[in-house]
Amino acid sequence: MILLRTLELYIRRHIAAVFETPFPKPPFIVAANHTSYFDHFLLSWLIISRGLPYPKFLTKQELFDSPFSAWFNRTAGGIPIKRGSVDTEAVDAAGQVLEHGGVLVVYPEGTRSKDGRIGFPRAGVSLLASRYQVPVVPIGILGSNAVLPIGKRIPRMRRHVFLHMGLALTPPGDHRAEQKKFSLEILRQTAHLSGQWSSHLGEVTEDEIEARERTLRDLHPTANRGELLEEANLWLEEAFRSSPARAEELLVRCVKRLSIRELRGNPYAQVDLGRAYAKLADYKQQPLSKIRLALRGRRLIQSGLKRNPFNPIGWHAWAVLNERLPSILGGNAVIGLHSHRIAVSLHPNWRRGGLHLAQALMDRTEYKEAQHWYQRVLEMSDTDPRDATRADIAARMLQSIRESASALAAPLQTESDTPAPEGGFDERQR
Repeated sequence: MILLRTLELYIRRHIAAVFETPFPKPPFIVAANHTSYFDHFLLSWLIISRGLPYPKFLTKQELFDSPFSAWFNRTAGGIPIKRGSVDTEAVDAAGQVLEHGGVLVVYPEGTRSKDGRIGFPRAGVSLLASRYQVPVVPIGILGSNAVLPIGKRIPRMRRHVFLHMGLALTPPGDHRAEQKKFSLEILRQTAHLSGQWSSHLGEVTEDEIEARERTLRDLHPTANRGELLEEANLWLEEAFRSSPARAEELLVRCVKRLSIRELRGNPYAQVDLGRAYAKLADYKQQPLSKIRLALRGRRLIQSGLKRNPFNPIGWHAWAVLNERLPSILGGNAVIGLHSHRIAVSLHPNWRRGGLHLAQALMDRTEYKEAQHWYQRVLEMSDTDPRDATRADIAARMLQSIRESASALAAPLQTESDTPAPEGGFDERQR
């Protein structure tokens, strides 16, 4: 507890935003994605800062081997668990936490993700939720691996983290099939919330989107789009496809409209105003003016997302800014990629979002997943008038990927057809 309090001010410096829904009354389980040891401190801070009991964590047994590591992890609330088998002692210890009205944190994947992809879930979360009939709160952590990457011991400065909370899930029954389905649902929720979305996890349904928007209306009654905001949004969209002179005129008009008192505090207005400032930065010649407008736009988009985390346009704008800004100004390409995934998960039939996600994956040489998303873009039905252009881009990129794959496969096929000399494989086959 003392250690966490000491680090609280430091942790707050790294928190960019917490997109939250109310925690249920304890006991309950928190299920989160896991990319860094920094996740423990983030979740501990999040839970106790809401007036809840200090959480306990299921932690791998290897971290209790040395005396200092064992002391540190027990002080941080760790419960040792042997991976690869059913550890009845760890399950019983976790059960005692829940029976006494505590909060238990479990990482469904069972380990940190080394490549940023969401891993397959273990059965522990669904087993505990079913046995003790407690709700499970999914939480997505975005950016902690940039603060404390795997293999590093000192957290990095000027890196920011997002905590994205989901709605509490009702525990499953005793049947094994129900528990397996529940495990996959937890994984899907944490993947969507963290931006570690993957095609095999399925889409977000219309019912889920409506539930999120209903929760948003309950938490933030001012989150609506009025006529003033709609008109400003039309100017903004027109500016993105106009000539520079016309675009700058429209953006200035848009900034004036979105800055009026009636729209102050509206999360949609904040996101659109941030987008307008970020776009205005493109037309400024002086470097300081560019930086000032870009950072102002970044701050407004971040504020709008904090008030309304269910806005795909906001996540898309946040992703683009993180890709464009240098790291010294807070840019982060990994957060940009994850933000693209969140945007698409919130709006599954959005061609612009799908195309940008595919291009971001290409930039990070994730060709297989990029191919999947280019194919998805071709299958999407959107109402944007630029749909045909985006579909053409996706078709050309998809064809290019396939041709490149064929070109790479041809030499390999030729080599595999070459007979090996007597006595073993040749050097190429090795």
